[in-house]
Amino acid sequence: MSGGSGGFERGCPVCRIPEEGGECPVCAWRLDGDHFLGGPTEEQLRRDHQALRTALDRWDARALAALTRPGPASSDGEPAQAAPCGGTSWEHLLAELVGQPGAALWFVELTAERVGLIKATTDRDGIPQAQDAGGAPWDLLVPGFAADPATRAFQLAGGIGELPAVDRTALDDGVRRLLANLLPPEPGPRIVLLSERPDWLLPTRAAAVLRSLRMPDAEIGPAPGGTTGVRRLLRAAPLRRDHELLLAAVEDSGAVRPQTRLLFRAGARLRPEQTASMAVTVHGGLDDDAVVSLPILAGRDTPSGGHAVATYRVRLPALRPVELTFVLRGPGEVEVLLPDGSAAEPSGPADVAGLIDSLPSRLRRPPRLDLLLAVELSYGASPEEVAERLGFAREVLALMAGERQDTAVAAVGYYDHGVRESPYTPQRTLLRTVALGTPAAALVALAGWQPLQRHQDTVSALEDALGALRLLAASTAVAPPAERRVLVLGRRPPAEPATYGRVPACPLGVDWRRELTALRGSGVEVLVRRDGPPHDPVTDRVGRLLQQYGANAWAELGADGVLDQRYSPASAVRRLLPVWQVEGAPCALALAHPLL
Repeated sequence: MSGGSGGFERGCPVCRIPEEGGECPVCAWRLDGDHFLGGPTEEQLRRDHQALRTALDRWDARALAALTRPGPASSDGEPAQAAPCGGTSWEHLLAELVGQPGAALWFVELTAERVGLIKATTDRDGIPQAQDAGGAPWDLLVPGFAADPATRAFQLAGGIGELPAVDRTALDDGVRRLLANLLPPEPGPRIVLLSERPDWLLPTRAAAVLRSLRMPDAEIGPAPGGTTGVRRLLRAAPLRRDHELLLAAVEDSGAVRPQTRLLFRAGARLRPEQTASMAVTVHGGLDDDAVVSLPILAGRDTPSGGHAVATYRVRLPALRPVELTFVLRGPGEVEVLLPDGSAAEPSGPADVAGLIDSLPSRLRRPPRLDLLLAVELSYGASPEEVAERLGFAREVLALMAGERQDTAVAAVGYYDHGVRESPYTPQRTLLRTVALGTPAAALVALAGWQPLQRHQDTVSALEDALGALRLLAASTAVAPPAERRVLVLGRRPPAEPATYGRVPACPLGVDWRRELTALRGSGVEVLVRRDGPPHDPVTDRVGRLLQQYGANAWAELGADGVLDQRYSPASAVRRLLPVWQVEGAPCALALAHPLL
């Protein structure tokens, strides 16, 4: 790697520093030896040449070692530290930038590509901005640099090898002219020296040129340059304004108002590469999987007076809480993490005033709900048939217990006319009844219900259950008004009041159609969930007639609504609960508090 003379007539022949004297201050090569009479001998020339060759190889090896040392992207993750100059700390410079309107920081960057200038300012709310203010690549400052980035890095580190050496004096002059043209006139703003590789020889000389023109207020390195690198450094600036999350709140009157939740208080600052986080629980609105906006505001006097420094869009389940984590990386840089730890997708700039104007004017709370359950407890081939119905009913009740506080539940369990609950029970007792109460109380009562096997698979005692439900519904028709709904969970149709063909009759002569009409006439909506046809296969004309009777009966029972097998307990709850009345457009913001 030795042998490049570079055409220098003065200065150090090893590192090419244009210095004179007894010893090179950079590489320690002896510049001025002992004087002697007469010319050097061949042996002296040979020794001198060998010493120079060894020094040149050692110098290039030093440059290669500098290339292999960890730079600003080192794996240890240690952030670059700012060295104060002239008694001004880096923290003080950042506080000035954020705290003084119109303040600016000028970064003189020395990277592997160029000498440049980056201007850092803040917007009206103290959010730092960085913009390129000019510069020049090394090969425009002085000729002699290789086009290959790796070779150019070797030259910047001071290496020479077989290449013509870069003229150090010309380089100093080129850097001086560039900075004199780019730097603002004095008295000017604060200057920060940002060196990507301060251990490289030529950037070190360029830094010395800067100091000769103007002493920087702080020096940082090794650190990546460019506007991206400067923005990373500016993350350590304090927050000028509170950072808040914009939400919607529903007042007791139903009026919808904007509301903010404090995330990070003004004055907070992070250490280099540090983050801060805040967990916030938001609530979904009326529509399931609705996409809502999460604007993060800074610098507001009123919610509509702020602007969004970041906006995210997330899907929220209806009427459900979701905990989100907001991660602060610097002023105006906030990331949102979903419950599974994944990052929410940012959206474009948000029109805060437009979002607020689009909020619905009012959400009218629905009336309370009285839910009346009827569950068939008889089975044919397997008790799992009843277990599935009871499991569905319990899940519905568990969800309702968590959804709202103004839901009351009553329940009737019914069997087959040919089944008695015990040998000591009269034939007339075919029902299990739970009085109107809370969903939690109904859950406890249903835990004691047991299935019984039927004697026939044609009809059930559903007509008796409808009569019991009518009486329960009459007892709930009191103030405050409520929406009342019946949900029937069964497989077999009710019996006829008298024998009709092969359809068995109700021993008590109860007319299920009359009971159904009475329920609906009192304002009760009747919904059904039939879990399948009877197990007995249809093999003859009589079987087909019985099957047709069952289909017709269930069609009459389900005239108000049918919850087929596609309905999950959650979707059934949404169908059963009274509907909110929305005045205006759907809410585009997450809710600060639960609706229920």
